[in-house]
Amino acid sequence: MHDPGPITNALTIDVEDYFQVSAFAPYIKRSEWDSRECRVERNVDRILALLDDRGVRATFFTLGWIAERYPAMVRRIVDGGHELASHGYGHERASDLSETDFFNDVHRAKALLEDIGGMLVLGYRAPSFSIGSANMWALDTLLRAGYRYSSSIYPIRHDHYGMPFYFHPWEIDVRQPRIQGIGFKTRFRHYVNIGRMEKRLGLLLQDFCWGRMDHVFLPRHAPEVSLV
Repeated sequence: MHDPGPITNALTIDVEDYFQVSAFAPYIKRSEWDSRECRVERNVDRILALLDDRGVRATFFTLGWIAERYPAMVRRIVDGGHELASHGYGHERASDLSETDFFNDVHRAKALLEDIGGMLVLGYRAPSFSIGSANMWALDTLLRAGYRYSSSIYPIRHDHYGMPFYFHPWEIDVRQPRIQGIGFKTRFRHYVNIGRMEKRLGLLLQDFCWGRMDHVFLPRHAPEVSLV
């Protein structure tokens, strides 16, 4: 019998900063984002170095808000052979938006990422995996906006969305500012074991075979298309 070799798992990173997580929304206003210390660039560069050292390629679901402010970082993601995908523009849950507002958000993010990265953006992940039975229309809207796939539904009942293997750049950043006044559960989820994340990531990269979402799930004959 032919041995197909090791299974390739899709490795994904949600590129957003620590102050943009949904759990902090009650404590940090959007109007404060520009005044907060941004740490995403240095964290993404650490992740890129780790992936390059292990010869691993991944998918970076990137916020348009971040890409707009750190275009050179976005180009480093692409230059590293990774897939650039969309996390929407402003980290608004799809379930909180009308169809029109959702289309405008994902279309804006896709155009911005493609302009900066010089590559077609095929994939999308909704903030907090916020596409479900109540807003399945969002999938048709993504198709209309030009996306090829969505990684926005996690089929486990949970008060947020479950425990898939994906992560954020802030999860390796032990020196990030601590947000004051947050609840115990939010504090526990965000900060506990954060100092162990980078080592655990290195072990996972060593023990399993990883790849980009588009290479794992899209048809093999679908070419990578450069916009340059």
